[in-house]
Amino acid sequence: MLPAILVLALLVPTAAGAQALRPDHRIVDQPDAPVQVTAYRTELLKRTAEAPAGLRHDLEFRNRGEQPVVAVQFALAAFDVWNEFLERHAALATDGMNPADRKRSSWFTATDSGIAFLTGVVYVERVRFANGEIWTANLETVLAAMRAIQKDFTADQLTQKRTR
Repeated sequence: MLPAILVLALLVPTAAGAQALRPDHRIVDQPDAPVQVTAYRTELLKRTAEAPAGLRHDLEFRNRGEQPVVAVQFALAAFDVWNEFLERHAALATDGMNPADRKRSSWFTATDSGIAFLTGVVYVERVRFANGEIWTANLETVLAAMRAIQKDFTADQLTQKRTR
């Protein structure tokens, strides 16, 4: 009887061997973008009596171009524990940046789908320069980064907001 118990104990996984899922924070590599995201972190905030549930997005970014920037639009995308797209939000920074300037900003996106959140993705969507010129992200670069998470991700999902 003792050998059977020992074999059973070896086959049953223990809590000590289990690993919890940890949020994943990804920055889309955009070598042609005049503004570069240098750090990104997301945090799931649970609903309280005073505030809705949602995601806090903390970004650090820099103007790596040669022109002053007056506005930057970031895209903040979220995927669930099954690598399925949850939602996308835009985050706007309008403080202005001279060449080589660095900034930090945080945004909160209220969502009920955050309970299943696992992966946050950020990319620079648009940049407006002081001279009025506008830079726009390369869609193929963004789609490739999203498809690394969800194989069947489509361009239409970049423009929709979805809450489960």
